[in-house]
Amino acid sequence: MTPLITTSHRTSNPYEAVFGYSRAVRRGNQIFVSGTTSVSTSSSSSSSSPTPIILHAGDAYQQTTTALHESICAIEKLGGKKEDVVRVKLFGAAWAATMIVGVSFVSEEMLVEVELDAVVG
Repeated sequence: MTPLITTSHRTSNPYEAVFGYSRAVRRGNQIFVSGTTSVSTSSSSSSSSPTPIILHAGDAYQQTTTALHESICAIEKLGGKKEDVVRVKLFGAAWAATMIVGVSFVSEEMLVEVELDAVVG
């Protein structure tokens, strides 16, 4: 049996370095995109520790659009395409499409987080 190869994709999203995770991981023909929000790849240096800049504060639609775009880009970087997506999880600060209650983000400006799973091929 051939061992499955695991490949990860990281971006310049400051939270990836802070919390130590990858944007997406591919194992075999499956790609898993971690929780993605609408965050700028730069950060604010107004304090002693840099703070990631939340894009589209107060606009859930634009945050969702941005997070989905970033998620699809991660899938493409790992050899997949948007047509390979088999599941989307959408979490919101005041609602949850998966009926999970009590979602809390690291920033009050974050309204939406998405996770995608894809099967390539």
